[in-house]
Amino acid sequence: MLKIPNRRKMPVSEQQPRIIKIERPTTGRILAPLKMPSVQQQTFLTKNNPKISEDLASRLEALQRRVQEWKSSGQV
Repeated sequence: MLKIPNRRKMPVSEQQPRIIKIERPTTGRILAPLKMPSVQQQTFLTKNNPKISEDLASRLEALQRRVQEWKSSGQV
């Protein structure tokens, strides 16, 4: 893509001719960062399914119980 400078920022002078400098991107330069679709999908899924958070909470409680049982048994 070509990048054309904004005309409002250019000096307005009748004696100087207007020269438009067109910048071409170099090979290692990205003009606009790409949006990551995987991050957008994750937020979309969590908003649509409230059961996921309930399921995760129950799994966390079960794991915490198992850890407490393991620690109390003395097999550390």
